Amino acid sequence: MGRKDKASGPAGAALIVDVEDPGLAQEAQLVAVVTGRRVCSPEEVVTAAGVTVLTDREEQRWERAARVIRVDQWDPPLAAGGAVSLAEYLVAADVPRVAVFSACGGAGGSVFTLALAGCLSAQSQEALVVDADPLSVGLDLLAGVEQDPGWRLRDIGADAGEEVIDQMPWVGGNDYDVAIASNRGGTVADIRRTLPVLLRQRVPIVVDFGRVRVREGAWQEEVLRMVQPDAVLLVAPLSVAGLDAARTALDHLSAVAAVPACGRGQVVLRRLAGTRRRKYRRGGGAEVDVPMAAMMLDQAPVGVIDHDEYVQAALDAGDFDLTSGALGSAAVEALGEVLGDSLEVRV
Repeated sequence: MGRKDKASGPAGAALIVDVEDPGLAQEAQLVAVVTGRRVCSPEEVVTAAGVTVLTDREEQRWERAARVIRVDQWDPPLAAGGAVSLAEYLVAADVPRVAVFSACGGAGGSVFTLALAGCLSAQSQEALVVDADPLSVGLDLLAGVEQDPGWRLRDIGADAGEEVIDQMPWVGGNDYDVAIASNRGGTVADIRRTLPVLLRQRVPIVVDFGRVRVREGAWQEEVLRMVQPDAVLLVAPLSVAGLDAARTALDHLSAVAAVPACGRGQVVLRRLAGTRRRKYRRGGGAEVDVPMAAMMLDQAPVGVIDHDEYVQAALDAGDFDLTSGALGSAAVEALGEVLGDSLEVRV
């Protein structure tokens, strides 16, 4: 995969313009328009984590922002051609962020999260997976690096810097390197504390939220707003029960303030073991195939994961290749659909 040469940021990329000088403020607003940014006022943003701030003075409240750019110190000055170079810088500095949810337990969202990170890493050399599920068995365990030394979420301090990614366990292959920020043994408090640090890492980030929690998921909504994702993917089994769960999850996600910027949430379907290539039969009842699933969900899936009998064995052996097989193909397909404006996907 390679980045397209075009002057537009990822869908939903957030930018705060906090500039007092009227002339600089006008130039900064033009930069935001040219780069396709979603401009937020300082008052409407709950947290500055995950956003870029353009400002002309020192402000302690922006110390946790992903990037803080002093437009009054930009060289060359904005009014003397600097606006063009600033826009180019913002586009070049963009890295995608993807949030992954599971429609129900056992949907396969965590394994798909790893596959997405592997495919993103293949085009940017590195990627980061963040385990934002307090009930997770641990993405390091899933990736087969649970015995590797390195920090887990509970080990990361709120004052950690950009070097934090080097302290995590990594999983690598022929063309990818993925850092694993695992929450095994951690809590929601660990997620809240460490996420601002992780969002400052300048690599593609995929966040695994686990199962959508409709009734007790207020913390999920808070963390999703912090992430400000470019895309929200919902993994659901291709079954009657899985699609029912997906419809409920999509309705819930559509009500979250962070989601409308990137859509209602896009679905990735997973074919179950023992089913045919095109259809899933529940007992002797009605068949469910991908077109029928699209009608039930009122949207076509952005990816379909074919059943791969070797995935579980590879996971058990700690020899899972993030970018190969059915999972890798579905990850490439989904990324091409949801990040097509900022990524060129090569199969």
